[in-house]
Amino acid sequence: ANAPGNLVLNDGDKLHIPKKHWLVTVEGAVARRLTVAFNPAFQMDDYLKRLKAFRVTIEISYDIVQAWGQKVEFGETRELTVRRPNRLRLDVTDRDGSTNGVVFDGKHLVVFDRTDHAWASVPKTGSVDEAVAYFVDDLGMRLPMSDVFSGDLAAKVDRWANSVRYAGTETIDGVACDHLTLTGPWEDLQLWVAQGDQPLLRRMVITYTRAEGEPQFRAQLRSWNVAAEPNDAVFAFRPTDDMTKISFAALAQEELRDAVVRIDERKEVAP
Repeated sequence: ANAPGNLVLNDGDKLHIPKKHWLVTVEGAVARRLTVAFNPAFQMDDYLKRLKAFRVTIEISYDIVQAWGQKVEFGETRELTVRRPNRLRLDVTDRDGSTNGVVFDGKHLVVFDRTDHAWASVPKTGSVDEAVAYFVDDLGMRLPMSDVFSGDLAAKVDRWANSVRYAGTETIDGVACDHLTLTGPWEDLQLWVAQGDQPLLRRMVITYTRAEGEPQFRAQLRSWNVAAEPNDAVFAFRPTDDMTKISFAALAQEELRDAVVRIDERKEVAP
């Protein structure tokens, strides 16, 4: 690993940052030249993709701008377990005590809400990444930070970032981290990635600069376990007797459209 304050360019040259709080701005063609060489986020992506399994606790807080202009903070705790190639479980506990989650067992994708006593399931095979993409893109569901545990964060950020700055070495929960700041057209992003042979994300802050009041989303990632060996039981879901099975809204709308098409087809062939 490079000494703190040093950035190694693709051609082997070193750029030294002599003062702790100086920020190095990397933009345009220079950014493309330096991105892979110094951005710890790419190392993080590569490391996560190589992990067979992991477990992490994520403490999330976010601002909601009220009608009178005040930013009010809300939050939740997320317990994420992944076993590649095709197992995922996410348990969410809101600060108000409500609980919900997502389970993927390689055959079905399940969403449940124990507070509202409801659950939904859809057949789905494939990898964790494919299931996440289907969940977000096809079912229209929210899954914050999905790019992080899919190992695609740096690649996606690299496409929209207008500038990248290296803010130096900082300590998060006792772990030395590289602090990166990025600006984009709609939001600014800060990442703290652990230094060393386990470049895991330790903190992330998003500032929505175009939104009124510039609210933030903050995530602190703790208790990383990259030696986890979760068995199949971890990814099993059985609804309790008080839970009602419902349909995903996107699928319900698709079924409705199909029904309308069938009605129209019958009308066309009717004498």
